[in-house]
Parts: sequence; structure tokens; C-alpha cells
Amino acid sequence: MKNRILSKFTKAVVYILIPLLVLTGCFESSDYVALKMDVSTKSLSFPSSGGSESFTITSNTIDLSVEVSSNASSWLTVLSSPVSNNGTVTVRANPNSSALQRTATITVSGKGLMKKPAIIDVTIDGANPVLRVTPETLRFATANESKVFTIESNTNWEIIHRAAWFNIEPLEGEGDLSVTVRAISEPIKEGRKTLITVKSKDVPEERIVNIEQEAAFISISPASLEFEAEGGSNVIEISSNISWEHANITPSGINTCAPCITFSPSRGTNNQPVTVTVDPNPTTSVRYYHQFFYNIPDMDIGPTIIVTQKGTTPILTVLQKSLNFSAAGGQQSFTITSNIEWSAVSNASWLTLSKTNGSSDDQVTATATANTSTSQRTARITVSGGGLTQIVDVTQAGVTTSLSVSTYSLNFPYTGGQQTFDIFSNESWTVVSDATSWLTVSPSSGINNRTVTVTATNNSETERKADIIVSGGVTSHNISVTQSGLPKGTITFWVGTDVTCGNLEITLAGVGTQTITLRYSGSGNPGCGAAGTATFTDLPYGRYSYTATCSGSSRVGNITLDRSCLPMRILWY
Repeated sequence: MKNRILSKFTKAVVYILIPLLVLTGCFESSDYVALKMDVSTKSLSFPSSGGSESFTITSNTIDLSVEVSSNASSWLTVLSSPVSNNGTVTVRANPNSSALQRTATITVSGKGLMKKPAIIDVTIDGANPVLRVTPETLRFATANESKVFTIESNTNWEIIHRAAWFNIEPLEGEGDLSVTVRAISEPIKEGRKTLITVKSKDVPEERIVNIEQEAAFISISPASLEFEAEGGSNVIEISSNISWEHANITPSGINTCAPCITFSPSRGTNNQPVTVTVDPNPTTSVRYYHQFFYNIPDMDIGPTIIVTQKGTTPILTVLQKSLNFSAAGGQQSFTITSNIEWSAVSNASWLTLSKTNGSSDDQVTATATANTSTSQRTARITVSGGGLTQIVDVTQAGVTTSLSVSTYSLNFPYTGGQQTFDIFSNESWTVVSDATSWLTVSPSSGINNRTVTVTATNNSETERKADIIVSGGVTSHNISVTQSGLPKGTITFWVGTDVTCGNLEITLAGVGTQTITLRYSGSGNPGCGAAGTATFTDLPYGRYSYTATCSGSSRVGNITLDRSCLPMRILWY
């Protein structure tokens, strides 16, 4: 049995060797060289920080090719390689930020090789696993509010939570990613808190994100409104993080009108302006509206707003502001226009009213008794209500009076003096001078008949006039007073002898200068204005100073003018 097996093996070897020998002989006879290629390593390993590694190629072929597998094209690069024969290949790996190991292959091939290309396995270690969350707390104020936290990681992770009042998206992932948390329920009265857990199988410690929702709140600004009687609209601001609704809580016994006030909108969510509209108030009383807003989720009463509306402006007018009665008395009416309660009062016993109170428009009759006195009398009717007052002034004449004077004119000389006139009357009277600086009367008032003395002061100026008014109850008289002005005259200066020094100049102080050109040779005094004299005309009576001058010599003197023509002789030697 053993021999048969050896025989079969021997035959097989022969059959294989004979063709090989034939082929070898053929190659040798044609000078053929076999192509070959070897690489110095079958694998390359990099740390997570990356770096460069090299391997050598030993080859006798051309058109060498070094290729990186497609899954590593982003992180593995061939920096240099030979194109033929022997050479060194340098490979660079970028850092690996992931916690997972990366793998790739490098294929080395050449043209004409009989064997398969060389394969080099490449690995790069994963980085240390990282898992961080930012921020670590999210706070929510309202429903449907979204917040974001960031996961920083280089590995796979997942999120775990157990609260039903918010949603999270996504719940799992790999690497860095933003996670959105949305509150889907409205805040509650006490507020609430929960936790979100982020964990990874590659990181021992879990990461926690605190989730908080504020307590429910609602407030109003402003907390009160005031409207005019005409009504209108104002806006209030609702600050809230919940849904809310308006309701009326005006206490009973307060003047109000529930249908007269509206809120738009009357319900809402979160912050919102609300328009408050109030209808006109036709009454004069102030209206009050107590309103509140409540938390719909918890049905808790929220803040209160007090709305005040003024009443319509009270009206109280009297058409007739005065009434005039004759001495005989009688009746007269006045009209009251009002939308409030009023009362009417007379302050005189001789004047009575048909109505003393009312609450709307009305007419009141006033009755005056006869006035037996010669004096006019007055009264006042006061109509008041709602803080308003109207006055009606009432006048009643006295019986017929008489008032006369003995003269209607008085004339005084410029020197002044006193004169009298008589008043005849059955009533009281007054006497008034309209020029009290120079004309006075005594007495200035009285009753019945009386003599009045009028005194005028000296008049040193031109003619002047004044009036004296004598007045009684309904009658007055005017007495014209005239006082003549200070008289005027002429002063004539003359000489009776020849003046050897030449012409004689006369200067009258405050008046001017005249020249005596001739001596007067007639008998007696020359007339005013005679030829050759120095004459000054239109001079008020009074004392004057003069100076006579001739060729440097002069003489002075005084002269008093008290007549129409005053000659004055100058003695000159």
C-alpha cells in the first residue's frame, strides 16, 4: 500500500516539473527578467493626535501606484511616493477628535506584476471621550417657549427625562449638537423644576441640565383709569405668562353700570394690550367699575383695576341776571335751567319767591312790595345746587325825588375866592368837583336843602374851567365853573435926556433885549410902544429884573407889572 502511494506521488511530480523545465529553457533562451515588488510593513498605526509615518518599497518595476482607501480621504494623505523602482512613501494622518478608532488601507501596485498589490492596514486611535452641556440651566416663563442647550461631544449620547410639560428634540445623537427644549404647558402657581440627563456609554459621568418654569403671574398697568363723562377708550397693559380672562366684581351699592364698560380682548395669553371702553355717563354722579383678571389654568383671582367715570357736568344757569322794580313794587319772573337739584333764596323781607327749590328747568316769580322811601333799595336772589351758584341782583326804585340847584355856572377872578350855591332836594345828595387841585366844595354830601360853598385858589396861569356835579338818587346837575387867568401887560423903558454913550440896551430877565434909540422929549410919560423906546409886550403880571447897558456900563433893577401899560424911565448920567 505504501509503495502504491509513493508511485502515484512520483508521477505527479514528474508531470509538474517537465513543463516548468520547458518554460525555463524558453525564458533563458530569450533573456527574460521577472518583475517583483515588496513593502517594508503590512500596517501603520497613529495616535489620536495624528502625525506622519513612512514605509519603503523595494521594486524593479515602473508605474508604481500608492492609493488610500476612499473612506479615509478626509484624514489620511500620501505626502510622497516613488513612481518606479525603490523608494520611501510618507503618509500623514490628521488628528482624530472622535472617541472612535478610525481604519483605512493603503494599496501599493505596479505595472506588470504577477502577484496581487500590497495592502497596508492603517489605524488611528480615538480621542479621549468628551461629553459637556451648555448652559446647565434653562428657565421658561411661558408656554410654547423654546430654549436651546448645546451638547459638546465626540461620541454617541442619549437624553433621558420624565417630565411631561416639555418636549425635547433630538433625544439622541453623536458629536456636537444643539438640543431644543420647548415648554408645552402653561406655568402653574408654584412654578416647577425638573432635570434632563445626558449620558454616553463611553463617558462614566452623566451630564445634568436643570429645567425650571417660573411661577404663574399676571399684573395690570396702570391699576386705575379715569374717564370723562363723555366716555371713550384707554389702553391697559397685561403682563402675564399664562392665559387670563376678565370679569366684573363691582360691589353692590356702588353707582355703576355693568353693561357700560367693555374690555377688548376680554381674554388672552401672556403680555397683551387691552382696550377699555366706557359708554357716556348721562348722570351727574360718578360711576365706579371694579374689574379683575384671573388665571384661567388655576382659576385664581388676579389683579384688580378700578375704573372711575366722572358724572356729566352739572348745569345751573339763570337767564335773567337782574330784576328792576318800580317804587310801586310788583312781580317779575326769572328762568332756571338745570339738571341738578337747586334751591332759591331771597335775602330781603320785601322780596318773596314763588318757588324755593326744584330739580330741573323751571320758572320762578319774584314779588316786591311797594318802596315808600325815596332811596333805591337792592336785594339778591341766590340760586344754588351741586356746588354751583347763580345770582340775580334785584333793584327797586324809591318814590319820586326832587333835586335842583340855584345856579348852573360860577365865575372866579384869577385871585380866586369863595362863592356859594343852594341845593333844593328831598333826598340825599353828593357834590363832587372834578378839579379838586384848585376847586373844592363844602359840604360834599347831605340831605334835603343846603347851601354849598365853593372855594377857588389863586390862578397864576391861563383861564381854567371845572365842573361841579350834584347827584341824587336818580337825578344829577352840572355846574360849570370858570376862573380867569393871570392878566398881561406891557413895560416900556425910556429916557428923558440924551445918552452920550450911544444906544441904551435893556435886557428883561427871562424875556429878551430891546434898544432905546431916542430920548423922549414930550411931557409926562410916553405911551407904551412909543417910538425910540424899549418895549416888552404880552407880559404876565408880576415882578421882573432888568439890566440897562451902554458902552460897557450897566445898571440893574426890578420892576413889578400890575397894569396893562407900565412906562419905566431909565435915568442915565
